[in-house]
Amino acid sequence: MRVFPFAGAMLASDDDMLPESLRGYAPVVRGIARTNAQVIIRQNGYEIYQTYVAPGAFEITDMYPTGGSGDLAVTIKEADGSEQNLIVPYASLPVLQREGRLKYSMTSGVYRAYDNSIDETPLTQATAIYGLPWGLTLYGGGQFSSKYQSVALGMGKNLGELGAVSTDIIQAWSTRQDKDKESGQSVRLRYSKDLPGLGTNVSLAGYRYATSGYWDMQEVLDTYRDDNYTPSIERRRNRGEVTISQSLGEEMGSLSLSYIREDYWNTGRTMESVGVGYNNSWRGISYSMNYSYNRNTTDQNTGKRNDEDHLFALSISVPLGEWLPKPVYANYSLNSSKNGSTSNNLGLSGTLLERNNLSWSVQEGYTSQGRGESGSVNADWRATYAELTGGYSHDKYSHRLNYALRGGALVHENGLTLGQPFGETVALIKAPGAAGVGGE
Repeated sequence: MRVFPFAGAMLASDDDMLPESLRGYAPVVRGIARTNAQVIIRQNGYEIYQTYVAPGAFEITDMYPTGGSGDLAVTIKEADGSEQNLIVPYASLPVLQREGRLKYSMTSGVYRAYDNSIDETPLTQATAIYGLPWGLTLYGGGQFSSKYQSVALGMGKNLGELGAVSTDIIQAWSTRQDKDKESGQSVRLRYSKDLPGLGTNVSLAGYRYATSGYWDMQEVLDTYRDDNYTPSIERRRNRGEVTISQSLGEEMGSLSLSYIREDYWNTGRTMESVGVGYNNSWRGISYSMNYSYNRNTTDQNTGKRNDEDHLFALSISVPLGEWLPKPVYANYSLNSSKNGSTSNNLGLSGTLLERNNLSWSVQEGYTSQGRGESGSVNADWRATYAELTGGYSHDKYSHRLNYALRGGALVHENGLTLGQPFGETVALIKAPGAAGVGGE
């Protein structure tokens, strides 16, 4: 379901509250050991997990997600020297969850649009994802307001050597301002497959097909205004996307290719985009190059061209630490558009202080077509009791100063403890006389 701006409250599960070994998707590995045995799990020839188990049935549920596909080869080494060998199918998509894992989100409030003339309609949204056995994941949810209601249901499946696939459908009922009630459906299909022997990943998202009566909630609520303006809303009918990533071998970098095509119900516009990217590193120097071709047509029946553009981007980062006591990088980037401007940016970035807890960057650039010079200076200090961020930037049209103070406060039986922002689970250790001791 599409994310929308709102003012209200949200209650949701948080992966940051879990150990890293339980985040993301990994299949449950089951087996039976005849003796006290060592279990070794390999993927694509690399050992990714090892543990010891007692005689009898066992389950391994705390493997780190591997980020790709390729069946898991499980070896059970028995105490008498014999071995058992098992194969566990594995492939992944972002929607897949571990067996027994429930993720949920509940939101309630009012719609908060970018335009103050749009009504603040009360609304509620709820979503849930649950990991089942057999590599299955079920997910669904709903959005509800007086002007819009929708329900969604989907399923993802780990197909092992065949990859991973998910599909879902949304049924929506909507009433735009001064319009009759409509209903429609949106269907989505996603697929991902790794070819480990070739170093290739293929990701296909047939996202999405929507019927002519389908609207999402934000499109509907944006029509309720206290003025006479009627917004023009483009509604996507089809979207197809293919992305292929290819490793070129050791020290040769990687190549990516992408193709996207969209068309729309009410305007007849068609958008196409083709992208090629390459990135690599050599002796600590990292660099990347990207090219994209974008085309929009005003009418898919006549093929009349509206606009066409070629874009190129280059970035290089060179470490200078060989000559300096602290890590420092020199960075250069180039962005060029056939129909637009060309910008060149050169900068330095690095860290200071004993624990590298002060990061800084300086950048200066120039953009063609009369836009002129631009630059910025930024610093971030992660101190004992807070994090302080500040910066200055300028261009032809303005000068900007920004600053922020962030931190965390932990209330406990002995008082209040201040610290840096709490990104995940936090522990407080009481150690009298040990002030200033760092933790890992």
